[in-house]
Amino acid sequence: TIFALELQPDQNKLASDLTERCGLSQKVIHVCGDVLTHNLNGKKFDAIVSWLALYHIKDHSTLLQKCFDLLNSNGLFYAEDLVSRRPFNRNELTELSKEIFANYLPDHQTYKSELEKKGFQVSLYQDMSDDWSKVARDRIASYINKKDRHIRVHGKDVVNNLLSFYSFTDRYFSSGKLGGIRAIARKTPTI
Repeated sequence: TIFALELQPDQNKLASDLTERCGLSQKVIHVCGDVLTHNLNGKKFDAIVSWLALYHIKDHSTLLQKCFDLLNSNGLFYAEDLVSRRPFNRNELTELSKEIFANYLPDHQTYKSELEKKGFQVSLYQDMSDDWSKVARDRIASYINKKDRHIRVHGKDVVNNLLSFYSFTDRYFSSGKLGGIRAIARKTPTI
């Protein structure tokens, strides 16, 4: 059984509805809650996975400790996350926080070091920055190319919001400051 914890009620409902539509409700449990405070009643997991979500959480140290504690011995932690390639100025940090809710953007080495300090054995640590920069650049170009179709299907408000988001992420990835990582780490058994 998969346990899916989502902070935002609307996203949790959407995920739950999609799971039901796919006939997977018996295999996935959806819960709305904050990973830092939600009571999991002693549950342990074989794996914890996150795609582009952990950078939202400012208290990264507590987050990684919680993940470590929730894993069974030899459990795996997988994350794709945003990081800083070069330091951001105060205005950029404010804009990143406002636009994509980026509350924690350490550099590559700091992110890996934090995993190791919590007791994780990092088996894969990959810089995804160049790949994701290309994805961001291609995504905005493709979206603009099909803008008329998107307006017809989704309406101007949705299209304008997505264009704004896609432009924003492309700008920050293209600046060489925003980057990404892929990490796989194992909770090593204690002796």
